[in-house]
Amino acid sequence: MPSESADEAKRSTLIYLPLYKGENERGGKKVKLYNLEKYKNIRKALRKDMTKAEAVFWIHIKNSQLGYRFRRQYSIGKYIVDFYCPELKLVVEIDGATHDHPDVYKKDQEKQRYLESKGFTVIRYNDEEILNELDAMWDNLYNICEGLSKQK
Repeated sequence: MPSESADEAKRSTLIYLPLYKGENERGGKKVKLYNLEKYKNIRKALRKDMTKAEAVFWIHIKNSQLGYRFRRQYSIGKYIVDFYCPELKLVVEIDGATHDHPDVYKKDQEKQRYLESKGFTVIRYNDEEILNELDAMWDNLYNICEGLSKQK
């Protein structure tokens, strides 16, 4: 069984997908931005091979336990986000040790700028926060969700 950092390295190469033309509009017609069919197999593989922190997070967030529905490994444009709440336009990213690498960090920043330019709120938690400080992370996420809900 490969180590967790080997799994994370493999996953990092899958998350950043090739750019495609016309992600907003093509010839005046809207182009689908969410869960594009061409990324279906990648999303499925990422859901199957979640990191320990992602699995813990999902156990606590699924079935609207926070009062909001979240989806996991959801594609928005050319990116696949770890967790997404459509009602709040909230993206939650779970960052493992590989996200400290300069190349991965740069791609994370690119991804975040893109998502924010489309009106999404992006929050990040690292593995340690989820695995060792779950209650504090949960309170923080709840407060963010409530704040975003009041802004609607």
